[in-house]
Amino acid sequence: MSPSVLLPYIYGLDLSKNEFGNDQQFPISLQEMCNLRWLQLNRTNVNRLPEFIGKLKSLEKLSLSHNNLRDAPFCLNKLTSLRSLSLRDNHVSHTQISARLFDNPDLSILDLSHNNLQAFPKDIENAKGLIVLNLSSNQIEQIPNHVFVSLFELVHLNLSDNKIDTLPAQMRRLTSLQVLILNNNPLIHAQLRQLSSMHSLETLHLSNTKRTLNNVPTILELLPNLSDLDLSANDLPAVPDVVYKLKGLKRLNLNDNQISELTGQSDSWPQLEILQICRNKLRNLPQQLMRCTKLRRLYLNSNQISLYGLPRGIFNLEKLEVFSAADNNLETIPDALCRLGSLKVLNLNKNKLLTLPEAIHFLQLKELDVSDNPDFVMPPKPKECQKGSGPAFYNIDFSLANQLKLAGQVAPEQPTAPTDIQQKRAARIRRLNKPEQRNSPGSGGSSETVLRGMRETAKRKHALDSNMSNNGHYNDNEEIAGRRWDEQIERPQLNYSEFFDEAIGHIAGITCWEIENFLPKQLERQLNGTFYTGDCYIILHTTVELSGKLD
Repeated sequence: MSPSVLLPYIYGLDLSKNEFGNDQQFPISLQEMCNLRWLQLNRTNVNRLPEFIGKLKSLEKLSLSHNNLRDAPFCLNKLTSLRSLSLRDNHVSHTQISARLFDNPDLSILDLSHNNLQAFPKDIENAKGLIVLNLSSNQIEQIPNHVFVSLFELVHLNLSDNKIDTLPAQMRRLTSLQVLILNNNPLIHAQLRQLSSMHSLETLHLSNTKRTLNNVPTILELLPNLSDLDLSANDLPAVPDVVYKLKGLKRLNLNDNQISELTGQSDSWPQLEILQICRNKLRNLPQQLMRCTKLRRLYLNSNQISLYGLPRGIFNLEKLEVFSAADNNLETIPDALCRLGSLKVLNLNKNKLLTLPEAIHFLQLKELDVSDNPDFVMPPKPKECQKGSGPAFYNIDFSLANQLKLAGQVAPEQPTAPTDIQQKRAARIRRLNKPEQRNSPGSGGSSETVLRGMRETAKRKHALDSNMSNNGHYNDNEEIAGRRWDEQIERPQLNYSEFFDEAIGHIAGITCWEIENFLPKQLERQLNGTFYTGDCYIILHTTVELSGKLD
């Protein structure tokens, strides 16, 4: 069978990283693939497309990125089924794009990023079916006001790395927009009031857009679906107040600012999973941030955080997978950080580390970076064959015999415990020596004494009730029983705030306390559920109701 017979049955073809140069070097058999649906010609050094590309009437996806094209070839206008077109990283200018290209009603994805566009392509508003538009990394200075009048189906819009200083009012028509990326634009005059109508917006990137505490749009709190916010590289002295009101945030990027602290409102992000606040002026983290129990990645690089700047409640971040605190002032890390069983990446390079807690060996880390800490000494790892290795290695025996042994002294001999036979014999002797009259009925035994006392108390109570019903008041000469011994005990007034952390009851889960010396002592989480006979415990189970309230 001739290979040419199979060409009409090819639906996809990737010719990337071949050297075609001009249209004369293209394989001529390509025009016989009449049913071709997708074609990739990336990095082929092509500067011109052959005209027979326009004969591929079934072609839906065409990728020509990283080439030397200086215009959008006219043969693209004949591809009536084209849905996705990528001309990324070429040398195309806005004047070399045919307006007929946008007459295709099926065109939904257009990537013209990393080119030489100085303005929006002419008649791009005619592409009413556009869902994704990427014009990033060009030289666009202004957006015509009429461009977004008919592009109301846009879902993804990327205008980053241009020279845009303001946004047209017609952007408020983009009610279906979910992703808006405006990074690295001098939006000095943009107040971003258009965002108020974008109720579907989920991702908003405003990195290096000249934002201040005064021009960060307060209408962000009106966007119920906003989950990804980027305010990095804006020299913000603090976190804008409106950011604390975004309850649905899952990713927050505050890198490269001048933020010196996070306020106590940091617990207002219950859904937060990724927090980036590198290259700022932080000295500590607030305890309230530890209530963001869904946090998976925490980046704190290049700040001024020391050991005392990490709150003890960090063990509440049970889902934390990445903790990066490179280039800070840490001499060690808190033991609580070693209790995070989900931690996989720990980055502590360029600090002042001296050592780490020995429990670091129990973490199942995939990456541990402690480089550029000249005085650092890694703690020894417990040997597997060593008695008491593992978690039991850290349980200290405070018994007198063990302490004398550690001091090199001889422990006194302990009295030999009586055997089982000896205990039974002693019990039999006690029973034989016990007078029988004490157990005989009516002999005034302890049980009879109790019953007699109960009868007398009942009689006394009955007499008092009768006297009260006859006279209306008690007789002063009537005998009144005194208070019981346990009622006379004065109970001291305790300040329970000294024993219960302020975060208790605000986080879903189980918390246990052990009563030690008549005072509650909180147990570590890994000890929850381990109880001993004869001890007293307090158990608090906090749950989240369907309404979102804690119970």
